[in-house]
Amino acid sequence: AVLFEGETVSYYDTTTFESEELDVLVGATAVSWNADESSIYSVLYDDASKKDALVKLNVDDGSVEKFVYFLRDIEQYELSVSPNESYVALIDQTSDTQVLYLIDLEDAARTNVYEAGIIENGAWSRDSNYYIFGGEYQVWMMNSQNKNVEELPFNTSLDLISDAINDEFYFVSTQEYNL
Repeated sequence: AVLFEGETVSYYDTTTFESEELDVLVGATAVSWNADESSIYSVLYDDASKKDALVKLNVDDGSVEKFVYFLRDIEQYELSVSPNESYVALIDQTSDTQVLYLIDLEDAARTNVYEAGIIENGAWSRDSNYYIFGGEYQVWMMNSQNKNVEELPFNTSLDLISDAINDEFYFVSTQEYNL
């Protein structure tokens, strides 16, 4: 587990109950683990380039790999690594217009795939082909292969999304919706 306590970010081993400060993640506001929990992804400011960068921290040896840089400051965000660790879906929630980026980790390419007033609560399909997310009483699904975003026929806000077997999704909403 990763704990955020003020400016301190710590790795907490749930098997040994030991914690270790992760100095490299100071300033991060969100993280996402890869499937085997050997790496943590986040956005950090890079002093050399003077830009925010998507980074991968290897938990075992502490090494950091930078993937892409952003042209604007990314202060508030959600991110999620695909199960096959080919993509990161990053929702930049810094400004009034929120942006969903799809980052291809194999070629370090960043694509702005969707913009809206509110984007939140995303989840990947188990095969990493789809990313479903919500906002503004809408539900959308992004195809990671062609980067198309499709609005799904639910008029609701999403409180929780979970993947399921056979590329199905389950979601929880406290709002009424119409099918």
